[in-house]
Amino acid sequence: MTHHDYQPGTAKPSDARIDHRVPDNNPRASARTWLKQGLVLLGLFLAVAQGSAQPLAEDVDAATLQVERYGTEGPAVILIPGLSCGGDVWDGTVAALRSEYRLFVVTLPGFAGTTPLAKDQMFLPTTRDMILDFLRSEGLERPAIIGHSLGAHLAYALAIAAPEAIGPIVAVDGLPFLGALQDPSATAETTAPIAEQMRAMFENMTAEQFSGQNELALRSMIRDPKEIERIQATSRLSDPKTVGKAMAELMVSDLRVDLQKIQSPILQLGAFGGLPTDDLREIMGTRYKNQIGAAAQARFAVAPTLHFVMLDDLDFFLGVVSGFLEESH
Repeated sequence: MTHHDYQPGTAKPSDARIDHRVPDNNPRASARTWLKQGLVLLGLFLAVAQGSAQPLAEDVDAATLQVERYGTEGPAVILIPGLSCGGDVWDGTVAALRSEYRLFVVTLPGFAGTTPLAKDQMFLPTTRDMILDFLRSEGLERPAIIGHSLGAHLAYALAIAAPEAIGPIVAVDGLPFLGALQDPSATAETTAPIAEQMRAMFENMTAEQFSGQNELALRSMIRDPKEIERIQATSRLSDPKTVGKAMAELMVSDLRVDLQKIQSPILQLGAFGGLPTDDLREIMGTRYKNQIGAAAQARFAVAPTLHFVMLDDLDFFLGVVSGFLEESH
């Protein structure tokens, strides 16, 4: 695969990295206890990052949406990784789908070594708009969006902001409102203090603390040690302040009330392979389904994996996703 900067209006090879620039102005022993501990680990995953000598978010005045392109034929599919992760989380998916689809693999600003947003830019609205601008500049009509974790939340946000522009959505173990996963009665207001604590924690973490948290989180969310090592190698390059900002925003971003605006079919996956009992799986399944209840064309499926569904069981993931995309197109 070749790598170069893409400028709108120029020819684009089939396998290329695109840098799409935009200006500044844009989360019982009883089952109950086990569930609480598991959700803490989910929060840890969403916060994985390790800093070495990273640029500070306030030191930049523009950021890059990194996009890698694969394939030349078929419907367009945008793949968005979760918080702190790079596009390499989709490597197996890309290898399997590139002959049938045109794939655009995103790495969000400040993650996996990419340039962070400016300090005064909100993460979720800005990255949402960057992706929408990219779709328009490429002339992509109703592409499918596959998002993991935070990337799944962004997929919902994209389809709410521009319903006519977004095609089928696959939300991989990410939800419209992470803050209500542990407590279904939670609101953005009640989760705000925790979100601010999370932001502050990342502001003050040392590189060693980032490293330990990164390893702990990935070992909780991926089964294969080789995949843990591979993903850690790039997620550790994320900007810690960006991770804290994005996690804090995610915890208070409640998209449930706007789901009725979405015109796209939705496949919501829940990764329940780490849940120890049928009762707990039923509890969590109900919570996931309730979160997407306002969407007109949503379905729910359980994955027998940990959080990184596409890494733990690629065959399962490809089976449900391919079937869904074929049916939806």
